[in-house]
Amino acid sequence: MRVECYCLDDFLEHLRVKGSLVYGNVVYVNVNTNPLDDNRRNAVRFMVVFQASAVIDLQEGSQYLLQTGEDCGVDVRDAIPSYEGTEMAKRLRHSLESFCAERGLSLLPGIVSE
Repeated sequence: MRVECYCLDDFLEHLRVKGSLVYGNVVYVNVNTNPLDDNRRNAVRFMVVFQASAVIDLQEGSQYLLQTGEDCGVDVRDAIPSYEGTEMAKRLRHSLESFCAERGLSLLPGIVSE
C-alpha cells in the first residue's frame, strides 16, 4: 500500500502516529530541479520539487510506503537571478531535518518507490 501526502505537514503527521515505526529509522529526501524552457541546454528557468518518503511499519506487522512531494516554485538563473524554489525547498528540508533529529531518525538522500 502507498500513502501519498501533498504537503510536508501531512507527511509528518503520519510519522507522529502512535504504533507506527519508520522502517530502519530512515527517512529519504530529494530536491529535484527540472528545466522549464524548451531548450534544456540553455535553460534559465527551473521548477524545484521537494520529495520525501519512508516505509512505515505498523504494529500488526504490515507496512506502507509514505510519500510526499511539493512544488516549491521556480528558480530563474539569468542576469537577475531568483531562487524562490530553492529557498522554499531549503525551508522544507530544514523542517524535516529538525523533525528527524528530535525523533532519532536518519535522513538520507533518495526516494523510496514501489
